Amino acid sequence: MQSWQGAAARLPRLGQRPPEPGGAAGAPAAEAAGRSPHVRRIPRFAAVGVTGFAVNSVLLLVLHGLLHAPLLPAAAAATEAAILCNFALNDAWTFRDAARALPRWRRAVRYNGVALGGLAISLSVLTAITALAGDGAYLLANVAGVVSATGWNCVVGSRRAWSGSGSTVLPLRRLAGEGGLVLTLSFLLYLGLAAWLVLKVGLLAGDGISRTANAYYVLFSRDPHLAAVGFVWNPLPSLVQIPLLLFKDVWPALATRGFAGDIQSAAFMAGAAYQLNRALAELGTRRVPRVLITLLFALDPMVMFYGWDGMSEASLLFAMLMTARHLARWAREGELRWLVLSGVGLAIGYTTRYETAAAALGVTLFVVGLTLWRGGETWRRRAWNALADAVAVASPFALVFTGWAAASWILVGAPFAQFSSVYGNSSQVSMEQATHPPLLTGAVQALGQMEHMEPLWLVVLVLAAIVGVLRRDAAIPAIASVFCSVLAFMFLTRVTGMILPWFRYFIELVPMVGLLLGAVWSDPAPERGHGGGTGPARPRRCWVGPLKSGAAALTALVLLAPALPVSALAMANPSIAPEEAADLRPLYAHAPETFRITEEVAVARYLDRMHLAAGSVLLDADAGFAIVLNSDNPHQFVITPDYDFESDLADPRAAGVRYMLVPRRGGVGSADALNRAYPSLYATGAGFATLVHDFSDPSLGSSDLGWRLYRVVGSPGS
Repeated sequence: MQSWQGAAARLPRLGQRPPEPGGAAGAPAAEAAGRSPHVRRIPRFAAVGVTGFAVNSVLLLVLHGLLHAPLLPAAAAATEAAILCNFALNDAWTFRDAARALPRWRRAVRYNGVALGGLAISLSVLTAITALAGDGAYLLANVAGVVSATGWNCVVGSRRAWSGSGSTVLPLRRLAGEGGLVLTLSFLLYLGLAAWLVLKVGLLAGDGISRTANAYYVLFSRDPHLAAVGFVWNPLPSLVQIPLLLFKDVWPALATRGFAGDIQSAAFMAGAAYQLNRALAELGTRRVPRVLITLLFALDPMVMFYGWDGMSEASLLFAMLMTARHLARWAREGELRWLVLSGVGLAIGYTTRYETAAAALGVTLFVVGLTLWRGGETWRRRAWNALADAVAVASPFALVFTGWAAASWILVGAPFAQFSSVYGNSSQVSMEQATHPPLLTGAVQALGQMEHMEPLWLVVLVLAAIVGVLRRDAAIPAIASVFCSVLAFMFLTRVTGMILPWFRYFIELVPMVGLLLGAVWSDPAPERGHGGGTGPARPRRCWVGPLKSGAAALTALVLLAPALPVSALAMANPSIAPEEAADLRPLYAHAPETFRITEEVAVARYLDRMHLAAGSVLLDADAGFAIVLNSDNPHQFVITPDYDFESDLADPRAAGVRYMLVPRRGGVGSADALNRAYPSLYATGAGFATLVHDFSDPSLGSSDLGWRLYRVVGSPGS
């Protein structure tokens, strides 16, 4: 039986590239240098595409926006003009060195004929989005349609019009392969789900919209600056929304309904599905079980829920899967680049959620242990190699960790605001949960949540451990070191009452079991078409491959498929999944949404009608973010991220503040800065303000924060 040392002896040394697939020793120098027509055509094709997009958008704006032509005919005419423009530029510039078997007019006809497929895709997406979001979103819907049709036009159009050797812009596999298909279909699935739930059903995730608000403050607040993104919660889910919010005037729902956050989570969750699929391919999992495992992950109810709601779970899963994918590859192949990429994944994860620190610790310990275990050198040499590997994997994370802590310390006076701030995790726990259950009760509850997330997770973990030991496959403990570290951290903090008992805190179980099961059924020396491994393919009997694929697919169905109905039912049970059950109640019961912003919209409209000057209304944005997002005049607010908020709060009248917006004390209102500074403000005006309007709406249930608008008539203490 092979040993860990024997397996390590066959691995390339760190930094050494494995042999290229099918690469003969005497490969032509031109190919080795990468002098391919594909490389030259990529920037040209991109430039032509941008030009065609500009032609399309301008014509659509003129035809539909100014001349009020019907949307579909206008979009079709604009797209056709862009197609002809693209052909002329591509024919004269991008593919001028390609073989030309046909005259120009026939190339134009063939390109246009194929581009009709892209036209159909573009118009379908345009129609679907405008049907959900309204005609006012037609320009943004057109962008989505053009992006959806780009792959078709790039691959199919170029092959048909400029037939000949090397005529495509990129190899077809890269654009139309399995990974690209998983990424595209997953993104469209989650984005379509978001459009239906948010724009039609009216389902809103308050936590997700608050992250959109953090991005909004950076651009559109009275005091716009990058630090307005905040330091209580990790910034990545908000930062990636900033470019989307530039189009809020084109489609207001990006801000008012937080749909920019829904696009963000859909993109990251699609990226997570892609990372899982590529990780399985690189491990050597055969196509049928690989696709099945990817499908079961993408369709998992918890994955679908957090693929649309704008929160941070999607970006966390993306980062953890990226880390596990490259760490497993390093464990098998020993190349330094995979170790560095896994460190980059950890760094991305920390910009999303703080529990990534547990993964960083687990991964670093695994890397040190595996490097020390590998034989062939003295212990002194192995110790230095272990230190070098630990630095390689931990450096990106350490850089982000220290940079974020230093920036927080400089700007808000605390390196870890999530734990010290009144708006942070500890404050939320104290507001939501006065007491936590005993340790044993908490442990039982946490294990119950894990069982409802993935009923057979422990079976998969034990099976993977057995196979890993028997096969001496370092990829399996590599995967476990990423996910088990985070899960152990979440379990301990859940049991000790340091975090709230949310079901979503164990969502890492979903990708973990899929990746481990794929590793169990992988080939330690995979065939190149399946995993991109470095070893030669082993000869097999013709019936072995299909038999192994069938057994792996059956195992995946037995061990992974039960999670779909079990977790779906759990999400409707408030005792197991309190957040999800409350959010989804309108879908299965005749009950109002738990989170509604009707009152906040009314407040914003009331203030907008007053046409106030900049800095007229003092508001703590922690509870009032939806008011700012739904106002046409965000500059009228002095909000928490503004640098002068504290001084204005100390003496509103002296700062020129005319009004103060304050929520009811208790719950979220307990953390409100105005309530904390002036405890009697909500009830009586604290002696220096008079009540102007009470926006309370008891029909909203828990969404009613009882907002009151007070006019400042004096100074505090006067």
